[in-house]
Amino acid sequence: MQDYFNYEYGLTLAPRTMAFEIVIAAVGKSWRARGGNPDIMGDLPGLFVKYGFRIDYLNVNQRIARPGHSMWHWPESFWESYLPRLVEMEFISVQQRKDFEEAWASASKNPAAFCLLPPVFDLVAVKE
Repeated sequence: MQDYFNYEYGLTLAPRTMAFEIVIAAVGKSWRARGGNPDIMGDLPGLFVKYGFRIDYLNVNQRIARPGHSMWHWPESFWESYLPRLVEMEFISVQQRKDFEEAWASASKNPAAFCLLPPVFDLVAVKE
């Protein structure tokens, strides 16, 4: 299986901005409020072992997105679809959304900027 761990701390923008950090924290809160867990991979190995599985493989995929590169479109498309939902659910204000969009637009024009994407973990467990 493949899922997230350390989502809110692992997803960062360089140079750092408070607007980005506020939105990332709101994403995590919004998922938890609906029963989700952006750090589920931290729990899964223990659950698998508890129920008689052997962990055969555990690894992390860490990706970096840079403006002008194809990977930049992945977070960009997420912001386009999820920021309005964060406002609707009242996890961020309209002003916080605007601040984020300005920070993202600025980073998108900065050849030195990069976005460290959330760590995605691979786990292979085998029933013993």
